[in-house]
Amino acid sequence: MYKQKEDSKSILYEGNKKLVKIMRTELPDKWNMHSFAQHLIGYKREEMTLVSQNDSLLVYEIHKGITHLPAFAFSLLERNGYSVLLTTFGLNEELHLELSKTINCKENLSKIRDNYFNGNLNIRDYDYAEHCWDEAQQSEGWEWFSEGKLRQVEEHYPHHIVYMVHSEHMEYRFIRSRFGPEKDNDYRYDAYDKQGKLIRADNLVGRKILPDIEENIKFAIYKRDFLNNKYDINKDSKKTRDALRAYFNKANKTIEDGSIYNYFYGSNNIKDATDILSRIQKSDHMAAENYLSQLRSEHKYDLKFLYKIERVDNTTFKLYYLNNNLECGCVALMKWFNTSPYKCGYKIELLPNEEITIQK
Repeated sequence: MYKQKEDSKSILYEGNKKLVKIMRTELPDKWNMHSFAQHLIGYKREEMTLVSQNDSLLVYEIHKGITHLPAFAFSLLERNGYSVLLTTFGLNEELHLELSKTINCKENLSKIRDNYFNGNLNIRDYDYAEHCWDEAQQSEGWEWFSEGKLRQVEEHYPHHIVYMVHSEHMEYRFIRSRFGPEKDNDYRYDAYDKQGKLIRADNLVGRKILPDIEENIKFAIYKRDFLNNKYDINKDSKKTRDALRAYFNKANKTIEDGSIYNYFYGSNNIKDATDILSRIQKSDHMAAENYLSQLRSEHKYDLKFLYKIERVDNTTFKLYYLNNNLECGCVALMKWFNTSPYKCGYKIELLPNEEITIQK
């Protein structure tokens, strides 16, 4: 969901089959909630069931057999000299009422986004990841891109390659690659030049921050603590430190649930063990394991909520996370780079935390 329209009296967000619209007018003028609802729903009224009603609230659902889906909800509010009409679609009554509590009209309507999309409500809003990115900000200078204007090209010499070209910008070659589970049908369209050099990484949408990406961010956090001698780890035995050092030296390693001992000696990873690891006793691995467990526990909620994604340049994104107290838990750079011609990967770089003010 992202902002579609905003003026001095209203703001509209749409996306992912959901809608949030907030309208205000100065008292003593008031919105006629019932009249507005009848006009908006119109001929679709027969498809909806009114499940909750009072002088300031209307809630409709779509009933299909035993399935009940949230439809339109309307709230009539008075906030700081304004009559406010809140309209939502696709949010259940509980979420609608939670949203209504965040509206105070002391600030510009645009700031209501922070109150809702980054407040306590997101704890129960599984589509929160749709709200944390700004399509206009990420697409600046590339607004012309449209998947519908791409056509496929296949070359066989000197190398076999399949790519897409845009009808208005033939200088770029777009490589389509799946990003995420197959069921999500998400694809990336990264732009390369004719030599296969990465020119621009595709927009980074909240839903595309996959678990393995966040696990790599966590891995970077743990490694930073180790290198900064957290808990005076340098005073531990050399073998314990060697085990941790070997573990953290794995390039782009995704954190596993298994123990550090199994990581080095498990059937899938034994080929990665170095000579020094073969001389380390299990007791030393257990000390290293305990150290990692402490770091995991300490940082358990650092990445509780994805707050915002910003494009820094054509190949770099900045990710902001909130912890369970709605304070800044982590700020990370995600940098995309060529791994080979027409292929790319990313690396994570941690930045100092920044102060983020959230309306709680």
